[in-house]
This record gives sequence, structure tokens and C-alpha cells, in this order.
Amino acid sequence: MGEIRHQDGDSSPDSKANEGKSNSRSGDRGDSLLALLGKYIGIGWLVAICIAGATMLGLWIDGRLGTKPVFTLVGLILGLAVAVFSLARVLGSSTDK
Repeated sequence: MGEIRHQDGDSSPDSKANEGKSNSRSGDRGDSLLALLGKYIGIGWLVAICIAGATMLGLWIDGRLGTKPVFTLVGLILGLAVAVFSLARVLGSSTDK
């Protein structure tokens, strides 16, 4: 009797259900993009906090002991090492999934 034709020419009853699925897939891509962006922003903060925190701790120790560049450099090097280790750990766990 009266078939309803959609723009793509499909008159099957499942075409309406498929339309919703295609829209949700494009929404999933947006959600995954935001999740990925959030993850990389988090990784950036992790690296920045490791390096800055250890360097500031080194500066504070140097101020207390009067050994100006020694603990600042030690803190910087330790902060870099922790940042690289944490970065490898986070990125390694994300590729395992």
C-alpha cells in the first residue's frame, strides 16, 4: 500500500533504525576525540607537574642548605626521569587495550 521512501531510496522498515545507528556512530567519534584529547592534556599535565615539582623541591632544598645549583639540577634530572617513566607507563597501558 503506501510505502514510505526515505531520501536514500530505502523503503525498508529497518532504514529508520539504521539512520539512528549512523548518527550515534558519528557521535561516538566525537566522544572518542574528546576522550583522546582529555587523555593527552592529562599526560601533558603529568609531565609538567613531575618536572616543575621536582625542580621546585630542589630549589627549596638549595635555599635551605645554601647549595644553589646542586639540588635544583638533581630535582630537574629526577623530575625528567619520573616524567619519562610515567609517560612510558601511561602510553604503554593505552596501547595494550
